[in-house]
Amino acid sequence: MAIRRNDVLWPAEAQATFLFPERVGPVCRADLVDEFFEISGTRVSIRESAVLLHTKTRLDAWQTWSELTGASLTGCTSKTFEHFYFSLQAAAAGVGAAIGPWQLVRAEIESGMLAAPMGFAEDGSGYYLLSTEIVENSLIRKRPANPS
Repeated sequence: MAIRRNDVLWPAEAQATFLFPERVGPVCRADLVDEFFEISGTRVSIRESAVLLHTKTRLDAWQTWSELTGASLTGCTSKTFEHFYFSLQAAAAGVGAAIGPWQLVRAEIESGMLAAPMGFAEDGSGYYLLSTEIVENSLIRKRPANPS
């Protein structure tokens, strides 16, 4: 068994059971929200002085998120990391803001280590359980939906 996003090819004989949609959004160290984001009433935007943390495994993540939400990335500088988890670690260390998948950052958000001031948006991809045999949906434990 394996869990994969549907943006990668898997063998034709694999049985794929949909688990949940991918939801992504900017995350940063909770105490640095005001440094990276401008909050005016209910409107939140990314400051031009923010450092956007990219990853080589998802180079288009910020652009995709920007297109989905209409948020401007103008003027922001960037740093790119080899692996997705490194960009999240850099965000937790205060280097900048990373695009975080809700399922992978929700514990850090719930603990207060990371914040997601702009919430999360579905990016059109989803996660699937791949197996050699059909897995009944009733066997898959359901998680609560994204709170944002």
